This record gives sequence, C-alpha cells and structure tokens, in this order.
Amino acid sequence: MVALNMIDHVGPVRVRQLLELFGDAPTILSASKQQLLRVHGIGEEAAESISSWEKGIDLNAEIKRINEFGCRIVIQSDPEYPESLRQIYDPPIALYVKGSLSAKDKNSIAMVGSRMTTHYGIETARKLAYQLAYLGITVVSGGARGIDTAAHQGAADGERPNDHRAWDGHQSGISFGECGVVRADRRVRRNHHAVRIQPPGG
Repeated sequence: MVALNMIDHVGPVRVRQLLELFGDAPTILSASKQQLLRVHGIGEEAAESISSWEKGIDLNAEIKRINEFGCRIVIQSDPEYPESLRQIYDPPIALYVKGSLSAKDKNSIAMVGSRMTTHYGIETARKLAYQLAYLGITVVSGGARGIDTAAHQGAADGERPNDHRAWDGHQSGISFGECGVVRADRRVRRNHHAVRIQPPGG
C-alpha cells in the first residue's frame, strides 16, 4: 500500500477500484498495463504509472525513511484505522502515524485557522485548546503556524498531555521538521501525535 500511495495518478478512489478487481496491492503492482486498463476509471497515464512503478519508486528506501521518522503505516484493514475516516467517500490509502491512535480520539474537535492571525486569535485558540485537553478531548489540527500552533500549545499546557493529536490532512503535508508546532514548543514535540496521508518529509 505504501508503493500505491506514492504512484502518480493514483488516489484512494482508484485504489478501491483496483482492489475490487485484483484483490490486493502486490497483485495490482505486478499487473500489466493492459490488465490495468480493464479497470473502470484507469486510463493510460494511471496504467503506465502503476505498471512501471519500480522505475521511479525505491520502496525499500521509503520504508527505511518512514522508520527513521519513527512512523508506522496504518491501512484501512487495520483495527486502529479511524472508523469515521473509513466511512468517507475517499478514505486515505495509508496513514503515516507517529504516536498512537486510540478509541478516545473519537471525542475530538478540530482547531484550524489562519497562519497570519492576530494576538487575540492566538490567545483564544490557546485557551480553548487548553480547556478541551483538560476535559480529555482530542484536539485535531493541521499543525501549521498561527492558530494551529496555538492550539497545540494550549493542549500541551493542559493536564492531560497525551490527549491531543496533530492531524496533517493536507495533500502536500507538513513534514515534522518543518512544522511550526515543533519549532514553537518542545513540549508539543514530545507529546503530540501526528498523522499524515503522505510520506513524512515529503
């Protein structure tokens, strides 16, 4: 699934269509271009990208890089894959998880906002996140600078340090080293959990 997640012109919907015909990722990756073209929704570009995936993707190197980041892969068939995420039209092919996912994360509230914000906005986000974390509610955010960072700082200041998570839901992603949260407060780096839909560092 990691390799499929890295192939151009292949997203969650197309992967679902491929799995319906081929059954599993290894069979998809070993299929010929002509076999792939039989799948509804798979055109020339996608079929070519999949059939020649080994030319542009070093899977072993990618797995090594994921491990170096301290991440692990969670796919839809895994019990810890978030049920609410599994129910959407195009659930991510794979989640790159740093930390843990737990049942209590179902009680979560997203806090996202502008990067170029005001002092009032920063303080409000921080205070609200603090109160939520204190009550045991997971704070969900994109992890960017501004409101997102303030939300994580507030959650880190709460009395339940493991109750906040950083969810990076952007297609392009924010690598852990570049995340404003990480720079802003080392406590957040220790305590926050991160989930990405693209490989870390990408």
